[in-house]
Amino acid sequence: MLCAKEFPIVGNRSHRGEICLSHCGNLSPAGHFIWQLALHKFKTNWRESMDQQEIKYRPIENLHSSGQVKTICQNMIRKDLEIFRIQDLLFEVFREPEFYSRCDDEFLSVDHTIQLAFGRPIEELDQTLVGVIQDCTMALAFDYRTSKTNFLTFIDRKASFLAEQIFSVSEIENTEAAILNFITAVELNYPHLDIWGRLSFVKHLKPQLIKGEEDEKPTMANLASL
Repeated sequence: MLCAKEFPIVGNRSHRGEICLSHCGNLSPAGHFIWQLALHKFKTNWRESMDQQEIKYRPIENLHSSGQVKTICQNMIRKDLEIFRIQDLLFEVFREPEFYSRCDDEFLSVDHTIQLAFGRPIEELDQTLVGVIQDCTMALAFDYRTSKTNFLTFIDRKASFLAEQIFSVSEIENTEAAILNFITAVELNYPHLDIWGRLSFVKHLKPQLIKGEEDEKPTMANLASL
């Protein structure tokens, strides 16, 4: 019967389950053979464990096609709209409250939605399109000040609208057409915002919309009147 002293094992978990040995040269042939069997069993179990982890997380790959990602994004945006209103009210009372842990993560949910919809880091996307989406988001967020709609209904509709439009324009290959599609959707659903007047950096695109010279005309199907 082999004694544990014949194969002292020093476990090291910092190398993905690899086991480091000390005094390997002291193992007898029988001990070395048993050690090889144990190591093989360990590696087999570890690989099976990793495979199970992969299987556990694999269903998330199918979320996009099922529309669940869009729903997740809608909920994230809705919560950010809710927080935005609280922050805006605090500014009116306290002027400059320290509200966010980072000053640049306001509506981070929209940035995440853009990346999930386009499947690329936001830095790799056309920054004019990103800027249009972000500026339209701010215009829609501030609209709560004049809206007579119940606030919970307000943020739910705005979040649904933004998520729907971001995912919609992500399917348009031509950047200018995507920009025009997004702006036109906002203009049709919220004409009182005068969105073209807020987006001076893309005013040069408006004649294309008027003359119908864009490569892909904005698709207004499935737009709800929000």
